Amino acid sequence: MFWTGTPHRGPSKVDAPSATGRLQSAGSSKQGADRLHNEDCIRVDDSLGLILIADGMGGHRGGEVASLLAADAIIDYLSDPPSGVGSWPYGFDSSLSTDGNRLRTAIHAAHIRLLESALSKVSLTGMGTTVVAAIERNGHLTIAWVGDSRLYHLTAAGLRQVTRDDSWIETALAERPDADLETLRLHPLRNALTNVLGANSRLDVHVLDVVLDEDDVVALTTDGVHGALSERDLKHLLSRRVDPARAAAGLVSAALAAGSADDCSAVVGRYI
Repeated sequence: MFWTGTPHRGPSKVDAPSATGRLQSAGSSKQGADRLHNEDCIRVDDSLGLILIADGMGGHRGGEVASLLAADAIIDYLSDPPSGVGSWPYGFDSSLSTDGNRLRTAIHAAHIRLLESALSKVSLTGMGTTVVAAIERNGHLTIAWVGDSRLYHLTAAGLRQVTRDDSWIETALAERPDADLETLRLHPLRNALTNVLGANSRLDVHVLDVVLDEDDVVALTTDGVHGALSERDLKHLLSRRVDPARAAAGLVSAALAAGSADDCSAVVGRYI
């Protein structure tokens, strides 16, 4: 199935490049073998210069609904933000760029939409989702995230994980940097998320900006992908000479081939 910025979800592949400003982007998503529904959601919106990925969770179809609702709410806010009094209902952080504040506000608005939807329908109680979203403008990439979906940045100097997971293991390492990593990796709570949209009233949205250079590559991935692939694998598959559509499809296929049973999704952008 081909697309140019049109929303897509489900087990089939999204595989056509789309220009987002000067960031050429494409996404791919496939349902995992252990999943009844694809609970991932991806977006490439040309008009907003936006790329986004969300990984839902929840009983029945809750995860699928959560990721879709969050993605739609973020795009709704960015497409038509309020003006005048009340433009920044969650405050304006002067340490962030304007796009950073816009993304932060959009994610908070999505969080409220999820909470309200869960209250209106019993089957959606407890649903939640991660999200990582980025806006490219004039060579600057503004990134906002919640949860453990990631953004990687490939430059001439190498591959770097830009985002930091909101997970129990990352929290434990932050509190005790000298803790034994191998022991933590065996802990039953190692993959528990500490911060997601829709799960509880409090939400922490992380925001930062990076500068893009010619031929830089960015990749958004759900844990079905980066949980199955090493950074060496990711770097190889994000070769700077591979077009975004092939790279995104390659990440998803490689993760499934490596044994990932989770939904696998990736969005890849190349700055030209």
